[in-house]
Amino acid sequence: MNLDQTEQPARWSVSELIDFEVALDKWDADDSAGVDAFKSKIALAPDARTTNRSAIFLAWLKEQATPGCTATAGQQFERGVKAVLWLALFIGGLVGVGTTAGLLAHDSAQPINAALFLAGTVGLQIGMLLVALVAVVARAVGVDFSPLTSWMHALVRFSIGALNRLHGEQRAQARFVLAKTGQLSSRLAPFISLQVLQLTQAFVIAFNLGILGSMLLVYLPFVELRFGWQSTYSFGADGVFRALQAIALPWSWISDSLAPSLPQVLATQFVRGQGAFTLDANAAHAWWPFLLCAVVVYGLMPRLLIAALLQGMLRLRLRRIAFTHPAANKLWRRLQRPLFSSDSDGEPLPPGGPLADMGHAGAKKVLAIKSQTSSLSDEQVSALVQRSLGLAVLQTVSAYIDNDAFEPALVQGLQADTDVVVVTPGTENPIIAIADFLKKLSATNREVVVLLTGDPTAGLDERLKIWTRFVSIHHLRVGVARCQ
Repeated sequence: MNLDQTEQPARWSVSELIDFEVALDKWDADDSAGVDAFKSKIALAPDARTTNRSAIFLAWLKEQATPGCTATAGQQFERGVKAVLWLALFIGGLVGVGTTAGLLAHDSAQPINAALFLAGTVGLQIGMLLVALVAVVARAVGVDFSPLTSWMHALVRFSIGALNRLHGEQRAQARFVLAKTGQLSSRLAPFISLQVLQLTQAFVIAFNLGILGSMLLVYLPFVELRFGWQSTYSFGADGVFRALQAIALPWSWISDSLAPSLPQVLATQFVRGQGAFTLDANAAHAWWPFLLCAVVVYGLMPRLLIAALLQGMLRLRLRRIAFTHPAANKLWRRLQRPLFSSDSDGEPLPPGGPLADMGHAGAKKVLAIKSQTSSLSDEQVSALVQRSLGLAVLQTVSAYIDNDAFEPALVQGLQADTDVVVVTPGTENPIIAIADFLKKLSATNREVVVLLTGDPTAGLDERLKIWTRFVSIHHLRVGVARCQ
């Protein structure tokens, strides 16, 4: 197994990220599956870089793949994106060709209005970009879009109103599934949204290529097109010429022939009912290079730049994945645990391999918050945290975990830059007050894990499911584990 020798994060793809979330969810249901075998392979690799969480997780994901199996969720998503991409390119090109056909449809009695062609092909695209830019700037300066969010939340609540008709267990399970789906969506949304935006840019790129292709390959070679301009407003030829010079500024350095001159602008002004062939042919033909350049510069090029920017942003986000949500933290802690030999009576393997240098991504020592309902001593709490999570306890503080008004001892303990383990009996019922306590605790930007204590053979696994469901329903960034 070859892992990255550097501290640079591994190169993930969106499909691999989706597969990782799926595999992580399956592993979370059975946290003993495949971990020791994977760690054995890492331990045998002298070049393993075990402090690189991104590389380790990617290697772990690849070990989960089953040869010859059906396509994974990530692969199916990737295929779907490719299919939608080709569909967007086809439809975008078709719409571009149709738009050009509609704008250039005319009879010989009427010249083609160049201003309308420019507005229909380029003007609409510029308008959409300006609207998007205004929305981005408004959000950056703090404009509140919460009314829109509230409407969406109301729609979701309305759509799941049928949950209230279910009995308690089914309703709780349904809410758990919805909450878990929401958490998964929030982690994948920053990556999938960029791919969706890339698909929209592919559509518009094909739209512009359809316009250019139909003009260059069909209309200009085989149709006599005479362009002109007209307006109810008293712009005058001088005003129109100045506007054309401003629009043509990006490509004016190439050739003066790529925009109509002032005499050509004067010669192509027409009024309603005037025949196309009454216009000077050379002056009327001088408009089409200008229109093609406008489509390229103001239609095609911005979309190509935006598509490249989106691709760069996607790669940057994929390289900066932190993998610090509770489920990933749980897997990371499990991968940090010592390896055990099956033929040495459960004794750990000798130290010295690459795994010996694996350090916890946060603090190596944690603050243990012992629930007031727990009868364990501080020494027992320390031993339990060490055995169950592989973490050393720096300090133990007793607290009422159903009270979000932190007591002085707890406030003082939180001053240390450590992660937190909340130790509570598995029999304690999770209530809203506990959710408020955990929410306030996790707001301090540190990892929080709830460790359930009790007899593992006396229904502790069932209590773990209840607590896990409770954490998901209340959208808490908190991990849940049971004592070992």
